[in-house]
Formats: sequence, C-alpha cells, structure tokens
Amino acid sequence: MRQDQQEFQEEEEPQPQPQPQPRQQQKQIGVRLNQQLVENIKSNPPKENDKLIIEGFDFSQAFYELQLTLLNLECPITLESHVQHALALSSILLVKPDRMHEDLMNAFDGQFNNLVSYLKGLFEISGSLPWQLITDVGKIIEEVNNHQITRDKGVIKLLSMEDDLPKEQFRVIKATANLLGKVLYKVLSEEIKEQELSTRFVEPLLTGLFDDPDNNVLLRFTGLITAEAKKNLNLTKKRPDITATLIDGLNFGTSLGFGEIKCQTESDNNYASCKDLLRIAIFSKASIDTNNLKGVLSYQVIGELLVFYILTLANDGLYILYELTDIKIPLTMDDLLKFGLDFNKLVSVLKIYGKWCVEKEPPITNSRKRLSMDDDDFDKLIEKTVDRKRECITKHWQR
Repeated sequence: MRQDQQEFQEEEEPQPQPQPQPRQQQKQIGVRLNQQLVENIKSNPPKENDKLIIEGFDFSQAFYELQLTLLNLECPITLESHVQHALALSSILLVKPDRMHEDLMNAFDGQFNNLVSYLKGLFEISGSLPWQLITDVGKIIEEVNNHQITRDKGVIKLLSMEDDLPKEQFRVIKATANLLGKVLYKVLSEEIKEQELSTRFVEPLLTGLFDDPDNNVLLRFTGLITAEAKKNLNLTKKRPDITATLIDGLNFGTSLGFGEIKCQTESDNNYASCKDLLRIAIFSKASIDTNNLKGVLSYQVIGELLVFYILTLANDGLYILYELTDIKIPLTMDDLLKFGLDFNKLVSVLKIYGKWCVEKEPPITNSRKRLSMDDDDFDKLIEKTVDRKRECITKHWQR
C-alpha cells in the first residue's frame, strides 16, 4: 500500500475492509504453461556445434532468447496477431516472406532477408515447364470451353502426354486434367460450402499432385466435417482435413503431409485460419519426430487460395516452417485457362516434396527434438475472444 494512502486512512479513520489483491501480484502470475514444456525450453539452449548462423548472425540463439521471453508472458495473446509467437513455444519458427511480426523482426536484428535467402537456396525453389507445353494445355482447355470437344476428350488429350514428360511435370498436367472434369463454366451465385469446395475442386487438384498408390502414397481426406462442428474442436486431437500417408503393409504408416480447408465465407476468419496453420505445423513436427523425416509438406486452403509450407528440423531445437508459395484454385473454365501461370510453382513444390519428404539420414537424435504445446497450453496461452477485424500480420489476401 502506498504511503499517501496510509496517511489518508489515518486522517479519516475508516473501518477495516478486506484488501483487494494487488494488481502487480496478478501480473506476476502470468500465463502458466505446462511445466514440462517450460523446462524443456529453458534447459535446452541450442548447442554451439548445431546452430543456424548466417552471415555471422546466430539465428538459433536469437530464436531461443525470444522463446525465453515468451515464457514470461503476463497475459494471454491473440492468436490472429501472434500465431508466430504461439508456434515459437513449440520451437517452430514460421517464416513468411514479407509477413513477419515486428517482435521476430526485432529479434533477428535486421537479418531476416538473409534468412529468407538461405532458405530459398536450401529448398532450391525453382522449376519450370516448357512454354510450348503450357500453350498446348491452354489450347485443349479452350477447346473444351468452346464446346469443340467434350470434357472427357479433353481429359484424354491431357493424360496422353504422360510418356513425353518428366514425373513432376506430368503430375501437374494430371491435376489439370482432374480439374478439367470438375470446374464450372460460370461462377455460381450461391456459396460453395467447405464439403463442396473439398470434393469438387481441392481433391482433384491435390490428388493429381500427390496421390500415388503405385508407390504406396495415398492422399486421404481424413477429417472433413462441417464448419459449425469444427468450432468446438481442440487443437491437436481432431484429425487434419487432409493427410498424405505411406502404406505400410496393410496399415497406414508414415504421414508425409497435412492440410486444412476453409471455405470462402471463412476466408476472413483469421482466428480459424491461424489455428489451422498452428495445427498442421504441430502435426508436421510430430511426424518428423516420430518417423525420422527430413521434412513434411503441408497445404492450407483458404477459400480459393492454396498455400504450401515445408517444415524441417533445421538445427538443434529449431524447426523451420517455411512458406513455399501460393496459388489460386481454379473454380471455373476461365480460372483453368489462367492456371498455366502457376504450373512452374507446382513443379517446384513437387520437386521439394520428392527431395525433402523422405527418411532422414543420419537419423535425428532425440537431443535435437523439442516438445510441442498441448491443448491445455493452447487454452492458457490464447485469448478467448475472436475478432475478424483484429490485425493479422500473416494473412493472405485473396487474388
């Protein structure tokens, strides 16, 4: 109690009253995360011989110091504005070029662009299709659009290109053929719900790219339920909407990729989109740790937008979730005619997928791994209120 308050009480001689809990003491309580998670971070600073150092700057140490700061939060944080902070407490550094929270930019002391350049080189983000091929595909789609040939004949023409193309290029053409059989001639006036978006547009596209039963890889739509039902689901116990899984004998085995889907009407629900990103990141991290993977690919659908990420355990205790690229999902014939502009992006993603979503050699040592937040931590860390107008630095604007 302050001295001036004591003097005032002596003059007025008030009756004794119960003393409220001091505000400062309430602040000191802070956000009480799972003690096992806290100790796992505190007791495991990055090893000197396994740090990410670029151009003389120690990103591992800077990220670790940011984590220590986050362990002392005085109050819950908003997920929309702080998804990168929430991921950091699971030892995941989310790198989204041009969309980073100022706290991370300050932690990296002006060196962020060097990190992005390093990651572009690490993942060799490049790929291309011959322009003539893109032109030929466009002519086939135009023939279907003008009703010169049927959709089925257009699909057959596209699939007949298989023998002349490398694997990654043909998978892009196959995805295009799948979409050619599904897209609409005109935009509907009615809303396309999540189930419709998934089965008519997302599934043909992603199946063409990643489903490969001949090599024991299945793209599975494992968790599709209504948007209303999703509101009451927690962070990690509900299955992801999409899983790319290796078949192990007669069982589902290692997961190579995860995805989440939100329909167009939910595209401005930044809380739900950030929670989806947090979920696929934690699922990907668990698959790396459990299955000894070099990397895991993830895909987030927000309305017509499809964003690709790659997660890898880059250094001791430092998992990097890097945004590779984004594309617009074709819904109409006009969209599909423009889809060729994204072919090179998809070839790059497929090359990264083939190179990184494999078993790690040498195997990952347990000492490099870190714990992730659980549902109880999430509930304590994240502010309960949801506001669609709240700032979201990681938001993608629809193209």
